[in-house]
Amino acid sequence: MKKVLALLLAVVMLFGLVACGSGTASETENPAEKPAETIEEYHGEMPLVKPGEEPVTITIGLVTNANVTDYKDNAYTKWLEEQTGLNLEFVQFTSAADAAKLVSLQVASGEKLPDILWHMDSITKQMGEDYGRDGYFAPLSDYFEHYAHYFTESFLEAYDGDPEPLRRILRRAAGADNQPIYCFPNETAHALSRPQAQPWVNQQWLDKLGLEQPTTIEELYDVLVAFRDQDPNGNGKKDEIPLIGKTYGTWAAPDPLNWILNAFTYYNDKIYYRVQDGKLDVPFKSEEYRDGLKFVNKLVAEGLMSPLTWTQSAEELKSLVNPNEGQDFVVGIFCGNSPSIFNQGNDSLRVYEPLKPLKDHTGQGGYSIIATGHAMQTYISADCERPDLAFKLLDLTCSQESYLRQRYGEYGVDWVYSEGGKPGHRGGEAKIKLINPNAFYEQNNHSWHEIGSVYSDLDWQYEVDQSDPENWDTLYVNKLNKMYQQAVDAPHMEEEFDFAIYSVSDYAERADFARDLISYIYNRRSQFCTGELDPHSDSDWQTYMEGLDALQYDRWVELAQMGYDRIFE
Repeated sequence: MKKVLALLLAVVMLFGLVACGSGTASETENPAEKPAETIEEYHGEMPLVKPGEEPVTITIGLVTNANVTDYKDNAYTKWLEEQTGLNLEFVQFTSAADAAKLVSLQVASGEKLPDILWHMDSITKQMGEDYGRDGYFAPLSDYFEHYAHYFTESFLEAYDGDPEPLRRILRRAAGADNQPIYCFPNETAHALSRPQAQPWVNQQWLDKLGLEQPTTIEELYDVLVAFRDQDPNGNGKKDEIPLIGKTYGTWAAPDPLNWILNAFTYYNDKIYYRVQDGKLDVPFKSEEYRDGLKFVNKLVAEGLMSPLTWTQSAEELKSLVNPNEGQDFVVGIFCGNSPSIFNQGNDSLRVYEPLKPLKDHTGQGGYSIIATGHAMQTYISADCERPDLAFKLLDLTCSQESYLRQRYGEYGVDWVYSEGGKPGHRGGEAKIKLINPNAFYEQNNHSWHEIGSVYSDLDWQYEVDQSDPENWDTLYVNKLNKMYQQAVDAPHMEEEFDFAIYSVSDYAERADFARDLISYIYNRRSQFCTGELDPHSDSDWQTYMEGLDALQYDRWVELAQMGYDRIFE
């Protein structure tokens, strides 16, 4: 572990990540706000507060998850308390917007903040840096230098010992202005494990009509026409929905346009940018993108893609995909988040099969988009009397055991360690065996129902019982594994855009127009697809292009390029 800490120290010092600036918590005389001198002696040892020592309470502010029945009387909370010797108390916010508003009010009024603000996706990295510079959030650079034991260990394990992702995430956390780190990254360190566009096809309909799974735009069109015209569910009604999804999708319902448009051009509507030879661009002005919109427009106009795709909720999509017993299947192809779209035990899982990414149609497409996650959403407030212990607590949440308890629930109740030699859900050897596979999605007090740490579910796979391949759970895991492998095997960009590092002035400039620009892109995309605007019309397209220019489209890309270049400085 000394080598690991030395590596982290070198990474931190390389970028001058020292706690500095006026009015920050690091300038006070409180020795608890400085890491211990004997840093070599800390290797993640627990407890942090030993029996007989004065009790220490850490308050955690978080957005209440509806599946958590009790945060205090909670198996994960109790495990953290047992490990650390800390007493944990909670300040609960009803929503992300409520959290951001209340934190802002507390800051304005001088009211004391919780010691830790946990996984606050409503407090952006820019907001966190502003609060940090104003003295409300504690600088964490020294703590990353000296105390990031589990954070570093788990990060390196997730990336097979490669220090570059660790360097990059710390570089991003520090920002472009050589300032202290104010956020604790909630890092999804499992690249190439979650396909962003996840299409499924009704295999029973294909078999009945003598069709193969579509792999090209032309084949997709022919399959959708057959689904529309040939009564594949056999009820004599024209009630089939050839293609449907949910646009602007969360993980609960990924956007089907990601799947289709990537046949025309590299298209990632959550990150936007693609990289070629170190240069960024975006597709929204390209002819390939326009051709993709023309194709989708055709599908909608001909009744091959449902306009509900732009209006329905994730739950409405789920109800269409999971008909009740005795009801007919009506959906041919859909995009939806695999872990939550299929109802447990429903025959829909046996009916649908994962589809491959579509092949290149223009010479610029044919890509599979894989999601990664970098969330700068956890903070320690300057009001915290023991930020050193608060940081070590956050570091503990990055340990592998903590991840397992966050993701799979209570040990011995929801999961146990595997005896070894069993296949895992990603094809490798399983590390754990699930007792209750639905613990994360059910109401209980077994965990916080949220993963707020460094983790990699590729490394910690759960055991799959292959003795009965038709068992619902076994079938479910095998189909997810198939989808994952198809996405990994498909073409990817050689260089993937991960994030950009913006300076304070860049953030401020970008904030003036980026939200309106992105909203404009999405709104016009919907209008072109649904026929409110005509992608075949040069006049409509020119008006759209002029709107992009008016909203500083080129400057948007230029700022991102500057931010991307900073990663490698």
